[in-house]
Amino acid sequence: MKLPFIPSVTSPTETPDAAFWFIFRGSDLLVVENGETAELPASSEDFTLLRQHYLGKLEEETADIHCYAAEVDRETQPPTGMQFVGLRQLFTRLSNNYLWLAGRAVQIIDWDRTHQFCSRCATPNEILDYERAKKCPNCGLTTYPRISPAIIVR
Repeated sequence: MKLPFIPSVTSPTETPDAAFWFIFRGSDLLVVENGETAELPASSEDFTLLRQHYLGKLEEETADIHCYAAEVDRETQPPTGMQFVGLRQLFTRLSNNYLWLAGRAVQIIDWDRTHQFCSRCATPNEILDYERAKKCPNCGLTTYPRISPAIIVR
């Protein structure tokens, strides 16, 4: 089954009608509690974000949903009706498409957090706007996130 997702690094210029935010506190994802299932928040307006990245567009039957990854401070408390949960605990509570994207999002956030400085010369890296990469303005070293796909086989 093909995932109906189109990755991108360029966010839409206008605020999208539909969006999902993969907001992490460490490696825990913010979700809206909905009984036995969980949903993703549709906005990040209640938070001060440490970093954010546009992930791309998820093509759903009813609408295209733009997806963002973001990180908040470790002291951030979730709003009422929401909580931060580890991805493994969401295996049966979050749709497979969203869980797959959450795995991608946490890796991008982790890469951004751990590659603030050039590993060759320690100069602060700059995020490139045309590809998911960072480049050192001093020595020119380019670093890319390592996205590790995972499968479970029986």
